[in-house]
Amino acid sequence: METTKSTKKVVPDSAFVTGWSQVPPYCRDLVMKQLMDVFGVGSKVQFYARMRGEVEPRKSQVEGVEAVFHRYGIDEIWGLESYNSNQ
Repeated sequence: METTKSTKKVVPDSAFVTGWSQVPPYCRDLVMKQLMDVFGVGSKVQFYARMRGEVEPRKSQVEGVEAVFHRYGIDEIWGLESYNSNQ
């Protein structure tokens, strides 16, 4: 049996795991919907690929993502690391 290695290129600077980790659980569905609208995608698979940086956003999408997170008071957005407020 042959195994295949994932060839997905992850671009840490285009991932927004840091911002997503700060979204309060009670409003994650709403934030996800708003971000999916920014990207023009309709599935969670497409959303998570963008969140992990597998798909680089266009400049207009970067501005849209930042606007969504800023509505919730989140300024630390970009990166693959979960946010730690104790730093």
